[in-house]
Amino acid sequence: MSNFLYNIIKTVKLDYLLGKKSIKYYFYFILISILLALSNSNIILATLTTMTLISFKGINLIFQCEERCDIDRLYSFIPIEKFYLVIGRFIYSLLIGFFILLVTIIPITIIFSIQNINIDSKDLLLSFLLGITIYIINISIQIPGYYKLGTIKGAFFSYIPLILFLIFTYLVGGLDNIGINSINILLNNILFISIVLLITSIIIFIISIVISISINNKLN
Repeated sequence: MSNFLYNIIKTVKLDYLLGKKSIKYYFYFILISILLALSNSNIILATLTTMTLISFKGINLIFQCEERCDIDRLYSFIPIEKFYLVIGRFIYSLLIGFFILLVTIIPITIIFSIQNINIDSKDLLLSFLLGITIYIINISIQIPGYYKLGTIKGAFFSYIPLILFLIFTYLVGGLDNIGINSINILLNNILFISIVLLITSIIIFIISIVISISINNKLN
């Protein structure tokens, strides 16, 4: 195993130990989303709600635990560059996002099957891609903000996912027939949407890591 990979794994484990007490909150959000899905039979809306709530509170909880435990003192004794700690924070957050997404989609799919509610394979794929894209955008905005401003001042950034979600639902709710038809055309081209969402997520994620590393280097 390369030294780079070894250090990344070590920092991811460190973040897991730091945030594992907060994982119980994630399951509350998943329960809310499952209940939402049952009320309107819309797996896409339920998934977007889950990922918005997780990114709203999840990142904030990690930085809160870090500050409460005075983790900077621990980091000073660990022979790992801050560069790895930043990347580890992003990788850990991304893994949490994937885990929560699967734990949301799988039970909803099972419940819908029991209730004889048909779920199109396109809806499942779109739920996953939209969910992870929204999550990546949200954490990519929040993490650099927390590194720059700290936990208290940076808490403003935790509300960005909710603001974006409200704007998104407002815009979708206000679409006219032309807008709805345009979206339906895009949804029928699932391959194109998948490629666009994946590329967008990767670019945003990498840019955020670079910005966070730069902020961390200046602060230290």
